[in-house]
Amino acid sequence: MEFVDYEKAGHVVTIRLNRPDRRNSLSRALVRDLDEAWRAFAGDADARVAIYTGTGTAFCAGMDVKDAAEPGEPPPFPEPPLTIFHAGEVSKPVIAAVNGFAVGGGFFDVMRCDLRIAAESAVFQLAEVLRSVMPHPLFDGIAGALPDCLVTELALGRRIDARRAYEIGLLNAVVGDGELMAEATARAEEIGRLPPLAAEAVVVGLRRSRAVRPDSSELRRWQEQITARLRESEDQREALASFLEKRPPRYEGR
Repeated sequence: MEFVDYEKAGHVVTIRLNRPDRRNSLSRALVRDLDEAWRAFAGDADARVAIYTGTGTAFCAGMDVKDAAEPGEPPPFPEPPLTIFHAGEVSKPVIAAVNGFAVGGGFFDVMRCDLRIAAESAVFQLAEVLRSVMPHPLFDGIAGALPDCLVTELALGRRIDARRAYEIGLLNAVVGDGELMAEATARAEEIGRLPPLAAEAVVVGLRRSRAVRPDSSELRRWQEQITARLRESEDQREALASFLEKRPPRYEGR
């Protein structure tokens, strides 16, 4: 992959946008590489958690407007969504490690992640309104999680720093610039030690609960199915056995 770095250490995968000269903006070529990376992560049973980050001074500056204006090909943001990550088809936990600017589509990518850690120098902005464009999807990961006045503040293009993002509840933690990957890796390794089927069920369940009413019959049926699946899994038997035998568990994701 030319514009995305894919690294695996143990059960942890790091997916790193690597187009620093364009602030990791989403060109057609980068989007193709990014989809390939997410498919590799989703298809690897031994990969249990991903860290999503960028190279240089930006996490992602959103759509590459110059690339999108080139004739002959569709823009890099077609319908349906551009990668399986954007389509919600990555069911494993994903941690955003926001190393710099997260603007437009980059901002929304952060919001799609299950945990979010930012360096102190990170900056967040929905810049679409500055180009006379409706932020889309405006409410993805933001509306419902914040009071209306804060959603409006962001949707109208106000730029906020990492501390402000943490204060209003968009981030789990803010760390020094030199500590970002160490913190993200520590959290990822902690998740990687969990029973993988249960960890996946937690993040998928939470994503589903944000999309429907918490008391919906559809969500209840899904919860019952997942509970039954976990009860029959080898991982649950291993969790109980390792506790009783006072030893570290050895989970296989089965």
